[in-house]
Amino acid sequence: MDAMELVWPIVLLVLGLIVGFALGRSGKGGRPAGPRDENDTVEHAAHARLSALDRKLRSVMDHLGVPDPEPALQDVLRFLEQGKKVQAVKAYRDATGADLHSATQAVDEIARENGL
Repeated sequence: MDAMELVWPIVLLVLGLIVGFALGRSGKGGRPAGPRDENDTVEHAAHARLSALDRKLRSVMDHLGVPDPEPALQDVLRFLEQGKKVQAVKAYRDATGADLHSATQAVDEIARENGL
């Protein structure tokens, strides 16, 4: 198993967490200045932890020479929002090198996570 086969599932998991976290936000433009209550404190800590993990993942990706798939995955979301599943699967395959079956499953999961 080469490094790319090990890194892509981790990259996709972290990106899924980031997207899920971003969609879970209340829609306010950015992070509040500081915590207001216990739930906000937990959310603030989770955001800080996620940011730290994202920085570490990017560092590992840079070290291994793994390209950042984020722009390509944005294309997948854009195609899904337009109702173009076939193009979304193709964009996913181009970005990740996944086979057709895996790409279709991943795109279905991305659509489900984003309510599309």
